[in-house]
Amino acid sequence: MSSAVASSSRSAPIEGPKLRIVRDPSARVRQAVRDNNVALLQRLQNKADLRNTDRARLTSLSWAAVEGSLEVFEWLLLDYGHDDQELSRDADNNTLLHILASIPSPNGSSVVSHASSSYTPPPITRIPDEQSAIALRMTHLYVTLFPFLVDWSNSGGKTPLHVAAQAGNTPFISLLCDFGADVDLTDLQGNTPLHYASAWGHMDTVKVLLELGCQYATRNFEGFSASDFAYSETIKAGLQDTAREVFEVRRIRRKEEKRIEAEARAAEGRMERERSDDGQVERLRSGSVSTANSMGSGMGSM
Repeated sequence: MSSAVASSSRSAPIEGPKLRIVRDPSARVRQAVRDNNVALLQRLQNKADLRNTDRARLTSLSWAAVEGSLEVFEWLLLDYGHDDQELSRDADNNTLLHILASIPSPNGSSVVSHASSSYTPPPITRIPDEQSAIALRMTHLYVTLFPFLVDWSNSGGKTPLHVAAQAGNTPFISLLCDFGADVDLTDLQGNTPLHYASAWGHMDTVKVLLELGCQYATRNFEGFSASDFAYSETIKAGLQDTAREVFEVRRIRRKEEKRIEAEARAAEGRMERERSDDGQVERLRSGSVSTANSMGSGMGSM
């Protein structure tokens, strides 16, 4: 009997860990993007469409931005030519810049979380400063290739600056304005980026927008200004104080510029008068020499 038990135990298969093989090319592309695995994408590029657009119209490049997969982002954008023929835009007409404008952001408040119902935020493995640095690097690369997208509006009329103002992403705002973004464009309700920064209580963003020259008193289509939209009385008071400070700095700067300009004009006038006086002296000298020569020649002939 013991031999029978031993025989049965020997014949029973021992189950080990199962190897999970993903055969769906689309899923493999998605996983490679999440893992920042450029080598796998290079192997898959002849077997699958690496754009891999999902139901929300989010592409691999969009997901690389969300995941912070910088190496994959650079390879897709620069080597693979991901957006050369067709720009990455989701179902709400958000571009890569709209997505990058909200990074880093609290879970649930990013552009992608609203665009894709299947979105699950990646595990937090980087500090916000590192996330921001990666997103800014991606932004710089993308805007350099597609500068016409800086003021692109989505289906709600929001530009990347609106999204960044809502997220309190001041480094992104500064970078995009260096590329010529307009700080006063409005969405479909007439709200400017300053309205969003004020409404969401981002005082640092409010200050940056005002320093960049945005219009403080602009009212939306319902007649409300950014001050009316302030998240709290503290934000409202801070907004008004900052506006006064910025306007005073501008007034002093304009006054100084006018003074320098007036001094430059006065100096130029003095130089012009000196040149004119020098010319008159030179003419007098040449006239005296000519007179002396003519008198000398007259005396010689006598």
